Amino acid sequence: MDPWYKIATPRKEVREGRSFNPDEFAIALEQVVAGTAPDDYKDPNKFFSRTFFTKALCEHSGMVFRRLSGKTENTAPVLALITQFGGGKTHTLTALYHLARHRNRIKKDEEITNLLKEANLTKIPEAQVAVFVGRYRTPLMTEGPVIIECG
Repeated sequence: MDPWYKIATPRKEVREGRSFNPDEFAIALEQVVAGTAPDDYKDPNKFFSRTFFTKALCEHSGMVFRRLSGKTENTAPVLALITQFGGGKTHTLTALYHLARHRNRIKKDEEITNLLKEANLTKIPEAQVAVFVGRYRTPLMTEGPVIIECG
């Protein structure tokens, strides 16, 4: 197995030994929805250009989109994301948000094509999206099926 530094190229500021803003690495879903997040998070194509589709992200996305397509086999009506801090919960929710909300604006790269193939789907289904963030009392968007972040 190759060492990580031969496979992954660190960000420019890391390679140059410069400090960087740690807030850039913490997604705030409410900022993504409001359009106030850094471009790397609010722009779906930039987001996916920096997103690695882990097995878990593919499985979760596949379950959600199969369910939204009306398929109930190997899906659940509620998806519980249980990980430690930094385990990818909000990244997963942001990916689902972008895929569902901006399905026609996202470049269909190889990873998204593979995600759909593994989910046994030909396209990302149409979906209305609502986003709830635990520290707010009302939804940030109300359009139908719900993606929830509790926090």
